[in-house]
Amino acid sequence: MTKSSRAIIIAAALSLLSSFPAYSASIEEFQTKEYYGSGGLDLINAAEAYSKGYTGKGITIGIDDYPVNLEHESFSDKKDSKYIGSTDLDGISWMVNSHGSHVGGIAAGAKNGKGMHGVAFDADIISTAWVGKNFDFPEYDSFPQIKSINNSWGGEISFDTFYLPYEIEDDLSPNKALEKLYKDLEQKGYFDQLSPIKEAASKDRLLVFSNCNYGKTDTSLIPFVHWLNNKDVNNLISVTATLNSYGNNTHLERNSDGSITGDFINAPLSTLAKYYEDSIISAPGWNIYSSDATDKKGYLIDTGTSMSAPFVTGGAALIQQAFPYMNSKQIGDVLLSTANSNINTRYPFCVTDSHKLAYDNDGNSYYKCSAKIYYLDERTQSDDEQIKKDLLTFANSIKDDGNSGENHLNYIKKAIEQGRSRHS
Repeated sequence: MTKSSRAIIIAAALSLLSSFPAYSASIEEFQTKEYYGSGGLDLINAAEAYSKGYTGKGITIGIDDYPVNLEHESFSDKKDSKYIGSTDLDGISWMVNSHGSHVGGIAAGAKNGKGMHGVAFDADIISTAWVGKNFDFPEYDSFPQIKSINNSWGGEISFDTFYLPYEIEDDLSPNKALEKLYKDLEQKGYFDQLSPIKEAASKDRLLVFSNCNYGKTDTSLIPFVHWLNNKDVNNLISVTATLNSYGNNTHLERNSDGSITGDFINAPLSTLAKYYEDSIISAPGWNIYSSDATDKKGYLIDTGTSMSAPFVTGGAALIQQAFPYMNSKQIGDVLLSTANSNINTRYPFCVTDSHKLAYDNDGNSYYKCSAKIYYLDERTQSDDEQIKKDLLTFANSIKDDGNSGENHLNYIKKAIEQGRSRHS
């Protein structure tokens, strides 16, 4: 087995709560069909926190996203949950605006014996309704009790897009390139554009961001530029997506000793953590089952780092309940310092892929696909045939994972056919 020190999963943070019991119940009492419904709670060891009385009761979290459909059965009994901001939901298409409800269900969907429940199932939700607008953090100013805000959104631009030209084209050392980049971004006003993030952090908010789904090595630009500008990294955590069990496929499982084992770690669409490793947490994000905004009693499956982030936000709510005196940075410290790094994988590599719509000379559309393989044991693999073989080993491991597995199997195969597969 190969141990990966780069992937840390939120599980250990919730295990920590067992040292501070509010009351004691059996873990098995909480391991119901509903508990296993989402596909991610057992991997993060949520039942141990529940058995000590930490369920999010009395805690409110923010969901900065498309509006959460609070009439859904996952939220309808949460009497202190509400919308804020300029919210006019008359005539809203929940089909178009479904994202926030799925996210909200993962973080705080009610434990009501239905399809699934969220991490902090007793917590309330304050939902913005930005519908195409973001950075709604000032809307939370009248809710000082909210210490954690989930942000399952971001942009395709990653740090290397800005950084590498300084290092490669200008032939600068990494530190000099970083210094020059910082000055240029400052002069261009980029930090001013991100001032709502910095302001929210100064108001005792923990901002949990999804790390985006572009299969890149380096982190998305929003969290990293905030780190450059502010250095106060633990007020902002980015979340990558791990594989988790789906159907008969147990990709990763938690063992009795607290370790996590499986064939592979990351979901192939997940952008990774280069440069920003100390402020990244991995959480389940593969075929997650949660609330369907279009059906008040319905649930659906979705995949991505958008699904991973609310597992961390829900975990933050449990920590806030256990340690009400902690500020948001301290909650972030707990999450980052106690997340589980005891992860062992059977195969010594992980894979990411990406795809973009392109057109040939005749105007016909097709997907331009790419796949990268990262060898975790620091070996260098120069044999192209072995690289292709390893990519297909991963692709075949997910092929039975519903639409997500089938899609990414095809993306990886097409990347190989198009000559756009490589190791890193």
